[in-house]
Amino acid sequence: MYNTTYSGWIEDGDFETGTGDAWNWYNLSPAYVTQSTDSTLDTYSLNMSIPNMDNGSAYARTYEIFPSASAYHALYPRMNIIELDWKYNDTVGAGPSQYAYLRLQFTNASTYTVLMYFGYGTDTIPGINSTSTYYISMPGFGSRDVWQHSEVDLYEICNEFNFINLTLRRIDLYIYQGMYDAGVELLVDDFRMMTYPTSDPTFEYVDNWGNYDPFTGWLKYSGTGDISQSTESHGGHYSANITVENAMDGLFRNGLYIDVDSALGTDFWWYLDDIQSTGVAYASIQMEFILSGMNRYIHYVLGKSAAYTTTNDTSIKYILVDGFNQTGTWTHLTRNITADFEIAFSPSTNDWYMY
Repeated sequence: MYNTTYSGWIEDGDFETGTGDAWNWYNLSPAYVTQSTDSTLDTYSLNMSIPNMDNGSAYARTYEIFPSASAYHALYPRMNIIELDWKYNDTVGAGPSQYAYLRLQFTNASTYTVLMYFGYGTDTIPGINSTSTYYISMPGFGSRDVWQHSEVDLYEICNEFNFINLTLRRIDLYIYQGMYDAGVELLVDDFRMMTYPTSDPTFEYVDNWGNYDPFTGWLKYSGTGDISQSTESHGGHYSANITVENAMDGLFRNGLYIDVDSALGTDFWWYLDDIQSTGVAYASIQMEFILSGMNRYIHYVLGKSAAYTTTNDTSIKYILVDGFNQTGTWTHLTRNITADFEIAFSPSTNDWYMY
């Protein structure tokens, strides 16, 4: 799957909607989370602020959580890049307990946390690294009240701390203030994750921690079929082999919330080894969308028996792909997903996304 005009797979990373789509947040007053018109992209940025306080402490957190079915990975250099614009400010000279950071949480059988500081009251990185928590500076650390642009290769971070084959499960933006007569502000805009929405589309990596079965980033439908890594591949070393007999099975990812535009399309190769000519049998690529709160589906049918019927209705569209029912050869599937969706369901608004 690809998108030639926009490669950021973080929903509402421009913070334009004001509804907090995909982002969650909480705060301890007087800290607050809102929009700011001081921005680098379009009209708004994310504003996390703590005004001057006479006593006590406050904090605010904005975060996204990636469940197993929509988690991301950094298995090789530049597989997963985070880019963001940010502006940090605190009260110079007020003391150490005023700061802001980007928190990355990775998991395998254990949980590992990396805190990347935008700024700290004394311009030093706090904390002592342990086997599970690491403290580092964001590129541009220490600058105040000036927009910065940072690019972070998650693989480089994982490699630095010897993280191997980990899953990115959560991203947090956090501010804290605990000093007298001092305040902290963090603005963030154009937050992007440049990666594959299908995590590992090559099926080169097998999960060793029991989080996936068997491929990193992909979940199994039912467990009744035979899903394994095959050396018969079109590119790279391996492919995903899905074989069933008197059963139904497959691989899936969901909860991605991909905003769709005219450039979203498919780009992958498939190989149909055999399909029964009797009984009900089929192989397809299924895509689920949300349109104004309602589920819609497109099934790209690679092959099927005569007994399997494909009847379109108001919520499901079947498309027989080029090379349909062809066996024994690799076939390239390239479809404009947006065009297929618009033809199938004639949406009257842009209020739809891939789930």
